Amino acid sequence: MTKTRLRHLALFTTLALATAATQAVTVAEKDAIKFRQSAFFLMGNLFGEINGMAQGRIPMNEATVKESAAVLNAVASLPFHGFPEGSDKGQTKAKPEIWSEADKFKKAASEAQSAIGKLNTAVAAGQFKDLKSLAADVGKSCKSCHDQFRQ
Repeated sequence: MTKTRLRHLALFTTLALATAATQAVTVAEKDAIKFRQSAFFLMGNLFGEINGMAQGRIPMNEATVKESAAVLNAVASLPFHGFPEGSDKGQTKAKPEIWSEADKFKKAASEAQSAIGKLNTAVAAGQFKDLKSLAADVGKSCKSCHDQFRQ
């Protein structure tokens, strides 16, 4: 998928979900796995671009970082609505601990969302000097959750 198509998809997703972001998101059990995997895929692509620029693997483009961080922040809570009881069956890498240690999972999700929020706040204000460390914090929070709750 090209960067332009990914950006359009991300912006469309954000606009389509803007109303849902202000209300409780309810995901049917039968759709939960696809919902959360799609949301995580989008987040991974957005963060991959930001982190690539932060690490110097991709040429820095501040406008792209701002746009990607804003969309990432807007959708950061979405995948965590995709874990209703009973959605542990099927083609998923989700560990049973997501449901058996729900409070721990919610805390990990909150920490990831907080790290993403800090990254977005900084780049929205044009503060790129800490991009590498802020991106590292997001990466650490994602890895922590993956290590604990993903097979």
